[in-house]
Amino acid sequence: MAAGRAYDDVVRVCAPLIGHIGVEALTGRALHLAQREYPWLAPTYEAQPAHGLFPKVVRCLEQQEPGVATDAAGVVFARMIELLVTFVGEPLTASLLQKAWPDALADTSTQES
Repeated sequence: MAAGRAYDDVVRVCAPLIGHIGVEALTGRALHLAQREYPWLAPTYEAQPAHGLFPKVVRCLEQQEPGVATDAAGVVFARMIELLVTFVGEPLTASLLQKAWPDALADTSTQES
């Protein structure tokens, strides 16, 4: 699933900065916040730390209609990004996201120039 691959990309660039425990904490908080809009994400928050949170998110997303799953995944990622901006600042977050998703952000960087 695309959300799982996108999450793996975020982990790849964020873990060197905040560690895997930091990424799990960030993910857990983002899920907690996303539950306000998508309560069915609640069971994912109770994941066992050894297995990580996001694989359960992916399983929950797979059980939803594609449009709902896309919207929910977007909210989870938006909350993660908001939290990351709060913790490390906007410039560093933008740099990390550019490394994680260079193709997805290439269009927006050229439009802003």
